[in-house]
Amino acid sequence: MTFQIARYRKAVTGIDDELKVFEQKYTMSSEECYLRFNSGELGDKADFFEWSGLYENFLLYRKRMAALKDEI
Repeated sequence: MTFQIARYRKAVTGIDDELKVFEQKYTMSSEECYLRFNSGELGDKADFFEWSGLYENFLLYRKRMAALKDEI
């Protein structure tokens, strides 16, 4: 289990670095972008699709890490 947690931690760190690039470029948090994109406020620009997908993965991996930590 600790190996899997380490893999998720590494993935989260990598995704976080990518999210920060978008956050700086568009001067908003990933959470704000995700909410606004999913409500249709941001249109269909490719960056927002990519950013939203990255943020979903970020949340998924964090959730999986937390679940594994709870099992330890």
